[in-house]
Amino acid sequence: MANIISVDEYMSFVMAMLLAVGVAFLVPLGIVMLNLAGVLTHERFRTWRRMMIFAVFLIAGMANPSPDPISMLILGGACAALVEAAECLVCPTTGAAPAPTPTPTPAWPTTSSPPSNSTTPTPPPAHLTARPRGPGSAGVA
Repeated sequence: MANIISVDEYMSFVMAMLLAVGVAFLVPLGIVMLNLAGVLTHERFRTWRRMMIFAVFLIAGMANPSPDPISMLILGGACAALVEAAECLVCPTTGAAPAPTPTPTPAWPTTSSPPSNSTTPTPPPAHLTARPRGPGSAGVA
C-alpha cells in the first residue's frame, strides 16, 4: 500500500503547483508595471537579461514542489518565454518620442485671398450653405 497517494498529499501538491505557476506567471506583469513606473528601462532590462533568466529558472526550481527536473524546466521555460514577451512590451514604451502637436485648421474653407487680421472665421461659400426646406417648397432647387 506504499504506492497509494492520499488525498491530503495530492491536494497539497496541486495547491503548491497552482501557487507556484500563478506567482511565476505574474512576473512579466510586474516587469511591465515597473517599466510604466519608470523603474525598469529597456536598457536596464537588456543589461540584466541573463541574471533575470537565471533567477526565473532558480525560482522555478525552488517553487516546484516535486524534485522532477522536467516540471521545473516546463515552469522555467514558460516563465522565461513570458519574460521575453514582457521585454517586447517594455521596448516600445521606453524613450518614445512625444506625439506631435496637430496644427490648427481653419473652421471654414478659406479662399485664395490673404488672411485677414480679424479673429472671426470667414463664412462658408454659397454652394456649401444649406437651403431652407419648408412645407411650401416643392423640393426644387
